[in-house]
Amino acid sequence: MSAGKTLLLVEDEPIIAMAERLGLERIGYSVVHVGTGADAIREASRNPSIDLVLMDIDLGGGMDGTEAAATILRERDVPVLFLSSHMEKDVVERTERITNYGYVVKNSSFTVLDASIKMAFKLFESNRAVRATEERFRHILENSLEAVTLIGADGRVAYESPSVARITGYDIVERIGRSGFETVYPEDLPSVAGKLRDLAAVPGSQVRDFRFRAVHPDGSVWHAEATATNLLDDPSVRAIVINYRDVTQRRTAEEAVRNQLREKETLLTEVHHRIKNSIATVEASLMLQLESTPDDGAKAALRDAIARVGSMKAVYDALLVSGEYGELSTGDYIASLVRSIRGIFPGKDGVGIECELEDFSLPVKRAAALGAVLNELLTNSMKYAFVGLDRGRIDVRLARDADGISLTVKDDGIGLPDGFDPAATDSLGLTIVRLLTQQLGGILVLEDDGGVRATVRFPA
Repeated sequence: MSAGKTLLLVEDEPIIAMAERLGLERIGYSVVHVGTGADAIREASRNPSIDLVLMDIDLGGGMDGTEAAATILRERDVPVLFLSSHMEKDVVERTERITNYGYVVKNSSFTVLDASIKMAFKLFESNRAVRATEERFRHILENSLEAVTLIGADGRVAYESPSVARITGYDIVERIGRSGFETVYPEDLPSVAGKLRDLAAVPGSQVRDFRFRAVHPDGSVWHAEATATNLLDDPSVRAIVINYRDVTQRRTAEEAVRNQLREKETLLTEVHHRIKNSIATVEASLMLQLESTPDDGAKAALRDAIARVGSMKAVYDALLVSGEYGELSTGDYIASLVRSIRGIFPGKDGVGIECELEDFSLPVKRAAALGAVLNELLTNSMKYAFVGLDRGRIDVRLARDADGISLTVKDDGIGLPDGFDPAATDSLGLTIVRLLTQQLGGILVLEDDGGVRATVRFPA
């Protein structure tokens, strides 16, 4: 199903967007990436080849993903699949009010994401089939008469239109004078009789679009949708007029859609379960590999990977403990992350880490970026600051004031190499720090100050 399909990926995180794009292209999709809601609206409007939109919810300072999705859907019919780190109920419900093609939690495997995309395409085609069926029904009703039955004050059939025979299979001549309820399915009879009894008590009243089951002459059951109007006091009618149609096919299609939605909900539940275990599994696997790898270069790369996974784990652990998914308390979160990073350098017992952490709340997205920055800076200090030294100290300070938020990681190690230019380095760690600092709208300053002092400042 992926062959020939073009996806519009709306993701403001450059690193995540790159990874998602490569993964999606690897399994056969063509991917167009934009970073803002406004760009998504423009691309969806001008590019008819877009088959599905993968929409993040938090898109920086502009409109969010739900607003962008609503605008796109007003202009064209396209499935929108939300791809977000949010798991709180009100956010999921807000997306479902816009569209029901799915909600995938970030960091799910590409197998899960691919299955969700394919399900969205199937649901989209099913919805198209439902709409086509409804369009056919409308066309039929506009070009032919609905079934019309007149029931007198005595509850007996006074008149039936010719279309009744076609819809119900009964001889309309034989039906005159018989009970108006004898073709209603027995279990639905009390409800239908009650509606018409209440209707008869109020002259001129109407009951619209009520549904019930009815029985064909051969005993088969069909679904009817009806509108009944009390014209008992109208001298030219003196009956309750019931207009009705056969909606069996529509009900079957609706049930098919409901079944697909239930499958989607089951998939989302499984995704949530896997997320709870996948981070810990990855971290444990990397730790085992670290223990069995003799090469020092490989060990360093594995420690970097473990630290980055640990920063994600710290976010998720903090969310689970707090039960709040919109914001994160920085004090406990940063302290936990520092402990995690310290734990992957067992040979650095002589290096002490002192923390001075102001506790305040940050939106989860910004807190995660802050944690990733700390991970890279602290890992770099542990790896490079104390080469040839037996002891050392690292100070981690997090503070907020009227000018914004600052994170400082300072060591008393050997300092920056002579001629070191942060802007020219191709270090992956510093590249990640620069990208995340830009995402936070902040600045990065590296200084030689009896060691290295790295400071990131960004707006609160």
